[in-house]
Amino acid sequence: MPSLPPELLTRWLQPGALVAGAVGGLGLLISAFRNLRADLKEEMRAGEARVNKRIDELRTEMKEEMRASEERINRRIDEVKEEMKEIKALLIQALKPSPAAKP
Repeated sequence: MPSLPPELLTRWLQPGALVAGAVGGLGLLISAFRNLRADLKEEMRAGEARVNKRIDELRTEMKEEMRASEERINRRIDEVKEEMKEIKALLIQALKPSPAAKP
């Protein structure tokens, strides 16, 4: 591409126009970075919200699992207590002297 003659630039563009163009370009660049920053912040907040939601879900699941485990343990404790009562009754019955053994 052929280069533009310097006279064209000085005649058509005022010296301040180049500076204004550079400043305008810099302004557009800064604006683009601000928009990018805002987008990243929004994305981070959304990600944080998703993580917090998942944490809450896991916490709820864990509580439900703990309750279920506690119920299973309590049922098993009740079963063992019942078995112990039965064994105790059998031992008491076995240790009683039989009426036939008395002289």
